[in-house]
Amino acid sequence: MSVKITFKDNIELVNALNEMGTSGQATLESTTAPSMTVKDRHTKMPFESIFKGKIYRIKKEYVTMGISYENAVNNQRKREGIDEAFEAVSSDTYKTINKYIIQHKESGEFYLRYYLEMNANYPHSEYIWCYADGTELTEAELNSLKSGFLSSKSGSSSQGTEKEIIVRQVKLNGVTRLALGGKEFVRKMIA
Repeated sequence: MSVKITFKDNIELVNALNEMGTSGQATLESTTAPSMTVKDRHTKMPFESIFKGKIYRIKKEYVTMGISYENAVNNQRKREGIDEAFEAVSSDTYKTINKYIIQHKESGEFYLRYYLEMNANYPHSEYIWCYADGTELTEAELNSLKSGFLSSKSGSSSQGTEKEIIVRQVKLNGVTRLALGGKEFVRKMIA
């Protein structure tokens, strides 16, 4: 049984995670709103002409947290028989707060960093697309979204591995639930 911890703002979650020493498997639930890239705004129809309102993606992911990116890549390289060590390049965009949280240097926005597909026992992710009122998008709307607005992430060639170590981040504002190390962090919704 996990200990349930509610948080109402990002600072409460950052402080609670600062006290964690756990690395490993986690369940992450988040809500994000897709946006068009600058290029898309000039070449594609705007969201408003296709959809009836703001769209959200509610996602549940089985992830790995609190590990070193460089170590994960080097471990994968060893599994693939590559002797040469990988050295990660530090980011000029983000500042590391702890092993879970990074902060954008310009905006000050906090992000939760996590890794995908490191545990074969769990599916990568489950998600639904819906409007703000909870109404799910129709199949036609989903097809429009996928074909016109969602870009696929390209793999990294710098790792030199067949199986990529996939690192992602989500804005802390979007995190609604995180289960890690026997603790369940749940965002308190303010009415």
